[in-house]
Amino acid sequence: MVETARPALRAAVAAGAVGIVLPLVAWGAGVALAASPVLDWICPTGGLECLAPPVFFGLGLGLALGWPLLHLAGVRPAWAVALLGLILSVALIAIILRAWPALFLPPLAVVLCPLGYASAAYAVARLKAKVVSASTTWSPPATCDQCPHPISAHQVWAPDAVCDGWMHCTADGCVSCWHSWPRRSAGPPAR
Repeated sequence: MVETARPALRAAVAAGAVGIVLPLVAWGAGVALAASPVLDWICPTGGLECLAPPVFFGLGLGLALGWPLLHLAGVRPAWAVALLGLILSVALIAIILRAWPALFLPPLAVVLCPLGYASAAYAVARLKAKVVSASTTWSPPATCDQCPHPISAHQVWAPDAVCDGWMHCTADGCVSCWHSWPRRSAGPPAR
């Protein structure tokens, strides 16, 4: 667990740092668009529907900047974390604003976006670690270090995160072994 948790935590911290910057950039871009004459051209009526262009512009800019910033921070795959982080951040903000509509959005976004991005990075890193570990093949050693019977007389279970597989001898009269083999990186079992 420790080997897969540390890279996931590093990715979560890096994505959280990026998540702090993105709402500030998105808010600034939205305010700049709202103050520019471009918004008058997009939305000449000046009604409530004119809030959508700055919001979507800010979200799009946050996604467009999030991807390279996450990549520079060493988070992989950056595109998946950027997209999932944006979705989680918007969902968290929507849930909180639904429960407490009087809250002011910019400070809320600065608090919740790092949480959304960090959660996304952690989830993607853990999922990536599971896919990589599931895709590696494992084969039992040629001989048993616990009993004299051949490996073909053993039941082999799938590898797990602690060791590379459990084996039990099923030969008649053998009472010796419920045992595990060392990790693949540690080399063959000692005799």
